[in-house]
Amino acid sequence: SGLHFDIPSQLERSQQYTDILTGTPGVTPVNGNFEDNRTSVITGLSPLADGTSQLVVLTGTNEPRPISWRILSASGMTAADGSNGIHNPTTGTYAGAIDTANSGVLPNMDGKHAALLDGGTAGNYFLQSTRALAKANTTYTLTVALGVRDNAATFGTARLEITSNGVVMANTSFDKAAIDTLHGSDASGTFTDATITWTTGSTIAANQPLAIRVVKEGGSGTVIDFDNARLTATSLNDFNSWIDDFGLAPADQDFTDDPDDDGLENGLEAWFGTHPGQFNSGLANVSNTGLTTTFTHPQNASVPDDLTGYYQWSPNLSDWYLSGNGPSGGPVITFTTSTSGSTTTVTATASASEGTERIFLRAGVSQN
Repeated sequence: SGLHFDIPSQLERSQQYTDILTGTPGVTPVNGNFEDNRTSVITGLSPLADGTSQLVVLTGTNEPRPISWRILSASGMTAADGSNGIHNPTTGTYAGAIDTANSGVLPNMDGKHAALLDGGTAGNYFLQSTRALAKANTTYTLTVALGVRDNAATFGTARLEITSNGVVMANTSFDKAAIDTLHGSDASGTFTDATITWTTGSTIAANQPLAIRVVKEGGSGTVIDFDNARLTATSLNDFNSWIDDFGLAPADQDFTDDPDDDGLENGLEAWFGTHPGQFNSGLANVSNTGLTTTFTHPQNASVPDDLTGYYQWSPNLSDWYLSGNGPSGGPVITFTTSTSGSTTTVTATASASEGTERIFLRAGVSQN
């Protein structure tokens, strides 16, 4: 009707509400390839003709900004000046981008449309605010295909940023030389992937919404094109991320803490894959036959990357030796393991019976 959402928009908005209410909004940029504005089932508009643009109009009532993106000045308080929006590159800017060759889609592009920041004041940028909140123990990776036109002198230097609650957490500037290095040669006339990352700590303040920005550092007479914006989140597989999942008080989350008093410190619980707040027996099913002793313990199917487990033996509970070692001139014990499902069976084999009539065995873990 020109006033209310159409059916595709209603479906999209209802999905966004669902994601927010269920706590599962994703970080994937919406319209990261700048195709939605010219997809007929969404807007009723056909793809842009070769070499044409759809620019944001700052006057009047028609301001067809790229769906899910805002184009702002350096202050963030006003719309960016210059000629900004989306366009379909062609031979006037990229010799290989004519639509009759590969549909005008250059390597690293995703579709024939690209974002455009042309002229205007230095610091203008594209912004997309996600509905996802920053999480602890997570690496966020932003990758954008940056275009350098055939006339590379017009390139305005692009800066990629990841923000959390409006605060810049990661940023890198990419001038022509930097993009040449990424490309492996002269990047003129091409789109080249550029990437930045932000890794959060073991704790993070609540309610920190994520956003991404692509900034043009140059002013009048400069331009940047970009396409295929991607933001991903990868949970760290380390001890801090593991211990954070159990709802323990911060004072009980250290590597050497034992909040359930079962004799297994949190580091061991992480290696075993057992609950640090619930009693666990640890080593079990000990048996001995001749020079061989076996025992079992629980096994984490995804051991945190910063942990290394080990086994030791002792003849006296004072001197402890790793696998293949023992007292000078005395016997040694070698440990081998076999894991089935969530249980590891450990076999300790002595080199001689003398000096191993009575031994003590233990499992340990170190944090890298």
